[in-house]
Amino acid sequence: MIDPVAGEIIDQKDLAQRLLA
Repeated sequence: MIDPVAGEIIDQKDLAQRLLA
């Protein structure tokens, strides 16, 4: 998955932490 803000590849756990932050 690609982070649209940072433009880098992230995993789903990192994505979940960003959404919950």
